[in-house]
Amino acid sequence: MTVSFPRIPPSEIKGVTFAERAGMLLDFDFAKAIQQNSSSNQEVWQMLLPKRLDPVSAESDAALYAQGWVVVVPMVADELDTKLLSDLKSKPAQWPSWLPKK
Repeated sequence: MTVSFPRIPPSEIKGVTFAERAGMLLDFDFAKAIQQNSSSNQEVWQMLLPKRLDPVSAESDAALYAQGWVVVVPMVADELDTKLLSDLKSKPAQWPSWLPKK
């Protein structure tokens, strides 16, 4: 589980609550960079500074944290996609040539 303590004086903390994760609160964007060599077939992209997003749900950990709550979020540790891992391991011939095969 994660526990988030707001950065406020203890006397201002509203209490402890349980909540769901807000998810990604940054919006990542990319832009094509100016190319110096026009004879190349390569494209160069750069990541722009991410933009902050507001939580979608008022009951999410991020929203409650911003309101002054200590927020506890129950989590699971295993985020492994076992099906994809099995698929990848079963097709080494399709891996990029630069990737060592084990």
